[in-house]
This record gives sequence, structure tokens and C-alpha cells, in this order.
Amino acid sequence: MKKQKNSLPSKIAAYPAIAASLIAAAGSANAQIVYTNITDYTGTNDQDAYALDLNNDGTTDYTIKRADIPVSSYYSSSSGTAKTVQVMRNSSNEMARKGIGSYSTSAAAIPMKKLIDTGLTWVNTNNSGTGFMAVNFNNANYGPWVNQKDKYLALKLIKNSMTYYGWARLDVGKNSDVFTIKDYAYESTPNTGILAGNQGIVGIEVSGLQGVSIFAADKKITVNLSEADGEARISVRNVLGQELNNLVTRERGTEISMEGANTGVYFVTITRGTISGTAKIYIQ
Repeated sequence: MKKQKNSLPSKIAAYPAIAASLIAAAGSANAQIVYTNITDYTGTNDQDAYALDLNNDGTTDYTIKRADIPVSSYYSSSSGTAKTVQVMRNSSNEMARKGIGSYSTSAAAIPMKKLIDTGLTWVNTNNSGTGFMAVNFNNANYGPWVNQKDKYLALKLIKNSMTYYGWARLDVGKNSDVFTIKDYAYESTPNTGILAGNQGIVGIEVSGLQGVSIFAADKKITVNLSEADGEARISVRNVLGQELNNLVTRERGTEISMEGANTGVYFVTITRGTISGTAKIYIQ
């Protein structure tokens, strides 16, 4: 592929017009996902809790809590206190679960970009309303969330007999005694899955290029190519047209770190052969 040099001054003047058209197009395409960024909440003490209103309608849908519980309430022959991090569902809402030892309703720790939909195993009305995320007892830790950073609770919201899927991003400490919730989102189209970590950009297609899509979340840009044969050049610029990254790849999936980048709009240009296309992404 022929390498071309970019003339930064001539491109800076053109970017405001490009930005306006791309922002308008991307906004209408991504209206189904409702993303909420919050001031990080950290629970460290017994009964510290965060009331999660996934769809922001004024009703608490889930409660994420730090709780010290007497072990005898679960095992009559045992004594002592266990430190726990829990998620409690309200009403008929559900969360994805993963059985860990005796805790058959442990809330699963989902990795970024995993699809949250009917394919997961859910804690429903036939199971406990509490999902144990992490438990510390007698200096031993149990559960899928122990010492996890930037993992996702997979959530199923039931409203007016309709089902909506969503996620919440959390950290949990290594001793099961602290949690931090950072943000959350849900897909507002009923019965439609959502990728863990998706903040509203769902595989933006790059105009002029078939089989190329872009996903942005958690200070990373992911470029997906449907066909692995043939190299692609990826360029990332800010709204001033200044190039921040330029690389060539043959991989079907390429991640570009945006760590340290300011919150705002960026432009990703993909070039394959003589064909180029540009898409707008938003970095939190």
C-alpha cells in the first residue's frame, strides 16, 4: 500500500465541517443505548450501598452493597462474620449469575465486549434475590468478583412486561471489603442485547468501506475488520485535525489505547488500498 503524507494545516480548516456531519449521523444511529456516567461511588463500610437506577426513571432497580453478615444465617453450624459485596435485584429484575462453590447465585463478572442477552445464565424469580459478588471468611476469599477491576455486572431490567439488557462497571477489592461503581448503560430497545462496556457506539460502520466497524469504550478504540486479508491503515485525529496515532494492521480486531486523551470527539480514518473512510467516536 502506498504511504501518503498528511498536510496538517490544510486539514485543520476542514475538520469542523466534517465533525458536524459525522456527529449528526452517529447521534441518530446510537440513540438506542442510554449511557450514564457517574461520580465513582466507593463502598467500604458495612451497609454502604449504591442504589442503581439503570434506566434513570426514579426507581431503584438494583442495590450494590458492602455487608458484614453472620455466617450462622447461612450455615447454622458455623459462627463468625463474613465480609461481602452483594448485588440485590428489585422487583422482577435479574442479573447474570455464575455458581461458585456453595454460592450458586454468585453474580458473574463479565469481561468487556461480551454480549449480554439471552445467552447468559440469569438469576430469576426461581433464585435468590441476592447475588454474592465476593465473600471473605476466615481470611479466605470466594466469588467471581474478588480482586477484579473494570468488570461488568450483566443486568436484565423488566419494565411493563418488557425486557431490557444493560451493564454496570465495577471494581471489587482483593479482600472482598470494598467496591467501586463507575458507570452503567442499558439498551432501550426491548429484547435487544448490549455489549458489556458499550457506551452508545455500536459498531459504527465506516462510510465507503464494507465490513469495517469501530467501537469505543474505556479509553480504547477497537477497529473490527470483517476480512483479514489485506492491510488497513488506521489514523486517529482530534477535532483540530492533529494526528494522535497512525498504524498499519492485518488483524481482524485492533485495539488502540487512548489513555491520557481528553474527553471529547475524535476521528478515526481507515484506509484499505485506495479507499478511505472516516468515523467519529467519543472518548470519555
